Amino acid sequence: VLLIAGCKEKFVSPAPAVVTGYLVVEGVINNGGGATNIRLSRTISLNDNLTVNEKGAIVRLEGSNNTSRVLFESGNGNYTINNLQLDTTLKYRLTIKTGSNEEYLSDFVTVTNNPPIDSVNWVSENNGVQLYINTHDPQNNSHYYQWDYAETWEFHSAYFATLKYVKDPITKDNIAVTPRGPGDPAIYACWQSSISSALLLGSSAKLSRDIIHLPLNFIPAASWKISVLYSVLVKQYGWSKEGYAFLERMKKNTESVGSVFDAQPSELTSNIRCSTNPNQPVIVFFN
Repeated sequence: VLLIAGCKEKFVSPAPAVVTGYLVVEGVINNGGGATNIRLSRTISLNDNLTVNEKGAIVRLEGSNNTSRVLFESGNGNYTINNLQLDTTLKYRLTIKTGSNEEYLSDFVTVTNNPPIDSVNWVSENNGVQLYINTHDPQNNSHYYQWDYAETWEFHSAYFATLKYVKDPITKDNIAVTPRGPGDPAIYACWQSSISSALLLGSSAKLSRDIIHLPLNFIPAASWKISVLYSVLVKQYGWSKEGYAFLERMKKNTESVGSVFDAQPSELTSNIRCSTNPNQPVIVFFN
């Protein structure tokens, strides 16, 4: 034990210090109801551990017919607008003016079709449960998709509590132990939630029909997620061919690097540019 403890050393990343603080734009414009949320932040170095949110910016959605809608700041770098009903015959762009008077303009892009999800199903396997996503576009126009999900599950405590502490009303110290009664809050059943963190992508561009049937998430057989009840809420996004290529490069750069067989990191080409400093990179693809 002493030998192992004595061999611990702090790891210092060999990555060189680089100029950072580039704008990161996350989120997509949600047409046809619901909320649109755009999150602005800044890149940080590997040695930093605090997220830098971009506050005090002016975020607008502009149409090719000179219409403009303002996204309202809701805190922590989030900018929101509800119930957008966009004209699919027009093109739109995102404009951002930061508190430091930097201006960013996206290309004008078309409104991408996003067909409804057909179903989410599961298949029991020997070592767990595999969830699948199923969708299709009867017009054969979508082809490029992204999904994210929020999952919630119920699980039960390993033991059932029959006793409780009684606290002193003044000192709040535990002064006695008594049996739990019908009016006491239940602490046997519990719930937990999580959101997806990986980029879940799928394309039917190489197929004769625009049909998707892809794995969504795998739950091991011993997981508490499927010990009692499980629910998953899936959201689907339709992407342009260029935006999908951006997401593929992002996925390779963040999820498929580290071994000798993985692809080399590639440059991300954004469709948003800083008009006040054209040489400044921006991490985003507006869709």
